[in-house]
Amino acid sequence: MIRFLVSIMTRHIKNHFYLWDKAPKYKHHYQFSQDWFTKNIRVWYRHLKLFAGKSNLKALEVGTYEGRSALWLLDNVLHDPSSHLVCVDPYPGNMKPFRDRFTANLK
Repeated sequence: MIRFLVSIMTRHIKNHFYLWDKAPKYKHHYQFSQDWFTKNIRVWYRHLKLFAGKSNLKALEVGTYEGRSALWLLDNVLHDPSSHLVCVDPYPGNMKPFRDRFTANLK
């Protein structure tokens, strides 16, 4: 019984890392000061890969911060010229450096 459980756990762990290795990363070199997104790439990829490259996709991101997840979406899902991403973040006065970093990464 213990061997069976270890076998199942080993397969699960291997699949976890296999999906992580296969999940696309960023296509460009961006500058970020925080990372709350990278640990979620595998999950986002699993659910969004069916949409990758399709035309006329529309997406809304609320709470963009430095744009880490937005830029991943643009690089890996919304890369058809007819697809669009709208990012909303109020960027209060003390958040200007984060807005500037996001804007610079878009260039």
